Amino acid sequence: MKDDETDDMPEVFSCRLPIILDKVYYTIINKRAMKRALQSPVETALLLDRLTDSMKTKPITDINKKITEIICKKENYNTKAWEEVEADDLKIDSLDKAIAILKKIKAASNAMLEISDKYNKGYQKPGNTT
Repeated sequence: MKDDETDDMPEVFSCRLPIILDKVYYTIINKRAMKRALQSPVETALLLDRLTDSMKTKPITDINKKITEIICKKENYNTKAWEEVEADDLKIDSLDKAIAILKKIKAASNAMLEISDKYNKGYQKPGNTT
């Protein structure tokens, strides 16, 4: 590449991500459905769609659980943004409880925007490293 061609390219952030989920997922298929799929391209496409749908549900659920487990650590947030809530408070059976929960959510959201020495550094504009 020439120097003038690299001027138009965006800066690329490179990082190394650890493996967070290492599992093998299987799916079961009927022999008759496989034979039918091998006889026509339309049936093959239908079988592939069915297999894809059946195979992606479990991994997506597992990934969502693992990401939630990683993200939802108290150490990752500004201490003002962390609010412990009792199970009884989450049973919203009156307008007052609903308002109280909404106020806690708003307070936590506002606290997450504040700069902290922890992982959460608040909203940053692109290119800002502070």
